[in-house]
Parts: sequence; structure tokens; C-alpha cells
Amino acid sequence: MKIIQTQQSAIDNVTKYIVEDMAFGKNEVSVIRKDTKNIIVLPSQTNCKMGCKFCHLTGTTRPAEDLSPYWFARIIDLMRTEAKLNDKPLLISFMGAGEPLLNYGNILLV
Repeated sequence: MKIIQTQQSAIDNVTKYIVEDMAFGKNEVSVIRKDTKNIIVLPSQTNCKMGCKFCHLTGTTRPAEDLSPYWFARIIDLMRTEAKLNDKPLLISFMGAGEPLLNYGNILLV
């Protein structure tokens, strides 16, 4: 697993990372830095199959695969190291790609 692109927001303390690995390809992860905590925003799937009309993922051709507990653990460790997130409490938010309730079993294992 490696970071292939980073984008820092010009208006707030959010950094987006594009990560790539052999199992799930490219995925986006965000890090939000707050005064009292850091938040990692993770996808729960590689895409979404819900078909909501407001979502930018609707109609894309990439299949929605459940990300694994092993993937979650690896990405959290990678973000802690690369984004230097060891100084404050760390919260995990599954608000990225996919519907977390469709991958509930794997998320619980995190």
C-alpha cells in the first residue's frame, strides 16, 4: 500500500490522500486535523451500489467491493505514520465511498 497523491485544502485543515494497493486499487482517504483530535475519513467500499441520485459515485463503472478489516488496519497505520497523527486522539469516520452498513461486519472488526 502506498500514497500516490496528496492534496491539501486551501480553506481548512483537510488533506486528501489517494492510496493504492494490489487488492483494492486506488481509494481516497481524508485526514481532518482539529484542535483537540484528528479524524481519518475512510471509505467502507471501493465504490457504492446504492444508486442515490445526489451522489457523485452513482453510475460509475467501478465495482463496489467491501474493504477488508486488514485494509482498514493498514490504512490507519499508514495515515498515523505518513500524516503524523500520534499527537491527539484519533477518530475514524466511515463517510467516504460506499455504504458502511453494507460492510458492517468488516467495520466492526476494526
